[in-house]
Amino acid sequence: MTHIKKVALIETPLHKHAVMDPIHKAQSIGLGYVGSYLKQRGTDVMLIDATAEGYDRKKLFGWGNKTFEKLRNDFCNDFGVLNDDELIDKYRLLEKNNSVRVGLSDIEVVKKIEDYKPDVVGINVIASVLHPSYISLVASIKERFPDTLVIAGGDHPTNLPEECLKAGTDFVISGEGEKIFHNIVQNPRPEDIKRMRGISYLEGGILVTNHRNTDGKGRIIDNLDVSEISVIDPSLYTANYPEEPTHGGTSNGRKYIDMDFSRGCGGSCSFCNSWRTIGGFRQYDMKKNRKQLELLAENGYEEILIQDDNFTVSPSHKKVIDLLYNMGFSWQNNGGLELETLTPEEIEYSAKRGCHTLFIPLNTGRKLGDTQLRKQLKNKAHEIFSTAKDNGIHVFSGGILGIPSKDVRKTREDSEKLIEFAGDLVSGGYVDYWVNYILDALPGCGISKRIETRGREEGIHVYGGKQNWAGYSHHFPQVYTDFMPYRELMKLYLKSHREINGMENSRKWFGGGAWVS
Repeated sequence: MTHIKKVALIETPLHKHAVMDPIHKAQSIGLGYVGSYLKQRGTDVMLIDATAEGYDRKKLFGWGNKTFEKLRNDFCNDFGVLNDDELIDKYRLLEKNNSVRVGLSDIEVVKKIEDYKPDVVGINVIASVLHPSYISLVASIKERFPDTLVIAGGDHPTNLPEECLKAGTDFVISGEGEKIFHNIVQNPRPEDIKRMRGISYLEGGILVTNHRNTDGKGRIIDNLDVSEISVIDPSLYTANYPEEPTHGGTSNGRKYIDMDFSRGCGGSCSFCNSWRTIGGFRQYDMKKNRKQLELLAENGYEEILIQDDNFTVSPSHKKVIDLLYNMGFSWQNNGGLELETLTPEEIEYSAKRGCHTLFIPLNTGRKLGDTQLRKQLKNKAHEIFSTAKDNGIHVFSGGILGIPSKDVRKTREDSEKLIEFAGDLVSGGYVDYWVNYILDALPGCGISKRIETRGREEGIHVYGGKQNWAGYSHHFPQVYTDFMPYRELMKLYLKSHREINGMENSRKWFGGGAWVS
């Protein structure tokens, strides 16, 4: 084959903890960019969003004939009755295989591929927690189409390429995929693909990785200039997505879509690996932003969920806000804003220009261990959140329990202070919604490196090892210490939500309703 004419791009079905994980689904903007890049250069593309197209299909593992809805409802009812140990044991909260799969079956996906007859199949695996769904899907595709080229990309394959390749994938794309995938379309012979930068493959069972250009510090420098980024073609999104966003604030019935206006973050949080997957911070061209929004408006979209890793770090973010407002879009930010860098004036500006919901997380609990820093952060949170509320903006926030402190012995103390901090914000009416997460050591992140190099010495461990895929959920204990075992971490997580549920101003966690959906 000298040239590829048809490409099927697949979003992997969700695979989550059966009891603890909320089930969220949004448009795959990553595959949207890749698909649009290929379409605008002459390749026929079909996008299969396996989760969205089978969002009503939830398959439980290890629960007999019980339905997902019944399991969640039973847990919500018991949450206010049973103690932590009883809940953990009855609902097997610490079992790695306690999971649910959401989306089309492998047979249904294979049938779509069979009908479309693509030359290449690309699979996006956005998170390592999805690995069980991914390996099952790859096996089904390869069994039916053994000669079809299967390529994986996304955060998970970028950081754990060998695990993905051993599942039967032919090649893994590291980092952003638009330009590399187009190179594969133009030069599809395996011997040519093996020479491309950003490609990983197995040679005689041994991992071979063609590294992308770096700046000498190990950080990926993207080979796709932002001026080359394609405008997403909305016609790729043929699936029926939930009527209301499941991962942010309400859209009040408006047709919504996720978007980002920049790539990268510029930060270096120890629990995040976006620098490894995406590289340095870059902002999109404003002319391209306008063209993208015009195309979305023509297709009936009225609500934008901003997903930038760090929206306000962009020097042009106010121009983006003005553009959204002048084009009549309502908007919210779900990517997360950095509390320490926000100002009341910025919040007021956003409120006057169409913003109605903001996600402002507390990115680390370590500062809460220092009395002076805790006081400063508390005052900052009160100022920013009060300004948002006074201007009609809904605020949701959260923090991460179990981040190993510099002195590992203080990890529990710092997590307890985070719970106390959350209680102050919720009880005081500063936030509409708070969720505590449990730390997971994303492959390649600072904490993961710390565990690999000094974990045994410091008493930091990974429950079940790096191939405990359930551990990459934000609601399942993965990283634990000698001073706070994983069962105690789960109990602390449950305690934090019990306390929040007892506050008058809180949206209830494990209280039915939206949690079950």
